[in-house]
Amino acid sequence: MSDVIYSVINVIIHRDTKKILMLYREEGIYSGHEPVKGKIKKSEMEGAALKRETSDETGLEIGEHLKVVGRLDGYYVAKQEEKFPGKTINGTVFVSEYSNGEIKIGGDKEHKDWSWMAYEEANKNCWLHKFGDNIIEPAYEYYLERTGVTA
Repeated sequence: MSDVIYSVINVIIHRDTKKILMLYREEGIYSGHEPVKGKIKKSEMEGAALKRETSDETGLEIGEHLKVVGRLDGYYVAKQEEKFPGKTINGTVFVSEYSNGEIKIGGDKEHKDWSWMAYEEANKNCWLHKFGDNIIEPAYEYYLERTGVTA
């Protein structure tokens, strides 16, 4: 049994407004806003997990509604002892640009709501930051750098 859980995180940024899509969940100490994220299943490739989690959690399809701008390899490493005792979570952070499509929450039964948040608001409200896991700031900076856009 592995002591590592592999995951994908998709920070989705609106092409026109530069706001970040944040999903809301209610789960004890894990309650709050977060980007699309989820565990990679056994024998699943990273790209397939990214597409599956994004579709399951938002109803959006990569390619149809989202363009993957790039990824921050090996950036996200966390320990969440309450939920995963003795495990480390290693995640690859992807950054995607939203262009269109209806966002549909609820199919994954994990999230209750969603909103587009300005960078400062998303960075402040992301529950992962309670554990010292800052993923919004580097993802947003990466997006601006890769697209040549200014905030």
